[in-house]
Amino acid sequence: MFKVYYITLLRPVHWDFGGQRKRVLTTLVKDYNMSMFKAQVMKVVRQIPYGRVVSYGQVAVYAGKPGAARAVGWILKQNETADIPWHRVINNQGRISIKGNWFHDAQMQAGLLRKEGIVINKDFTLDIEKYRWLQTNLQHLPCPECRVER
Repeated sequence: MFKVYYITLLRPVHWDFGGQRKRVLTTLVKDYNMSMFKAQVMKVVRQIPYGRVVSYGQVAVYAGKPGAARAVGWILKQNETADIPWHRVINNQGRISIKGNWFHDAQMQAGLLRKEGIVINKDFTLDIEKYRWLQTNLQHLPCPECRVER
């Protein structure tokens, strides 16, 4: 059984995209029984710098589970916390492929990336090699065989 605790933010989160500033009151969800992989995914995604993107597969590798790209997508889709830059994770072909839910959608993701200076085409694609972030310090990974040589 999962114990989930809800903490309401004391200040609103401002989402800036499409030239509009939207004020959104959110709720942070703290899941104290989070799996080790989910915790690693969140840690990796938090490290992605402003103006950079990574693929779902990269996040899976950096989190210690190569081949778990779909699981990364599922974890990010379920995430509702404001402190995770989920919009910086795209597919490996450089396409925004999010299916969307009430909290995340392709228009919002494109808008957030544009605000960070990333050029997004009308078909929701971008030059992933130009904006890709390559993790160089892989010491946080849980197992030595998960490290990727660059």
